[in-house]
Amino acid sequence: DRITNRFFFRDSYDTQMFLDELNSILVNTFELESLLHKSANLISKTFKVSQSFFVLEGQENNKIRIVGTAEKDIQPQSLAKLIQLLKASRSKMMVADELVNENKSQLLDLMREHNVSVATRLIANRQSIGYILMGIKQSGNAYSAQDIAVTGIAADEIAIATQNALRFEEIQNFNLTLQAKVDDATRQLRNAN
Repeated sequence: DRITNRFFFRDSYDTQMFLDELNSILVNTFELESLLHKSANLISKTFKVSQSFFVLEGQENNKIRIVGTAEKDIQPQSLAKLIQLLKASRSKMMVADELVNENKSQLLDLMREHNVSVATRLIANRQSIGYILMGIKQSGNAYSAQDIAVTGIAADEIAIATQNALRFEEIQNFNLTLQAKVDDATRQLRNAN
């Protein structure tokens, strides 16, 4: 019993404090990369996991974008099959420990290959924009029901903030393109005069 309590306290965290910190990040950070990095670091620290990162789909040229605590170690092409299987599952959340009994061995193998224990879909305004992928717990313990519930809540908040940051990024890129066109037209007008 002491051993169980010791592991419980090592993995425990204050849910409200985590959600408050996450909310602060989401409200005060507009730049997408920074928002996702800060969120991934908070998730890794709070849940005490080996890695947490975001995979955003549907970016320019249909390339996936990886941001988080492990993105330097992961190549987008190596994640393509995992993302494809996650999409096909149509589930909001996939937990590796639960896949053993569901006859989804290919998905389970890919999750294990990428050190992913939990994959949660980011959905904002009924549109899937990507996933949060979380690694194994540093203690070796399984994810608890509280972990799964809190991850679902966090995913909903992160999805909305991510969608807003993507729109902000799109507007910034449009402004840069527009400014370049204005500069080019001005240059052409000066040359003509």
